[in-house]
Amino acid sequence: MISAGDLNKRIKIQGKSSDEPQYDHDGYLIENPEPTTYSVRAKVKPVSAQEYHKAKADQTENITRFIIRYRKGLHVDDSMKVIYKDRVYEIESVINDNEANITLTIMGREVS
Repeated sequence: MISAGDLNKRIKIQGKSSDEPQYDHDGYLIENPEPTTYSVRAKVKPVSAQEYHKAKADQTENITRFIIRYRKGLHVDDSMKVIYKDRVYEIESVINDNEANITLTIMGREVS
């Protein structure tokens, strides 16, 4: 179980804009719809050098682990991005920890 004090950072999870046409409240087509963005509290932890080595990842990559509370209705997948402190991370994987619907662990790779 993760305590509320551990979730001490604010991140944004941003989805892609839908490929389907979107309309405003008057019925007019929205030309460039804004992507869906969720703001959530998270525990942010860079992946250690030892974990890099085990994964045989490129040492120049900045991989970060984001742990958030599971929220029913919040779908997070690898087509989305995490925004933290004006840095953008591509989502590499999303894990429902212990399949318990309590926390999600998101592994993100920083986009240069």
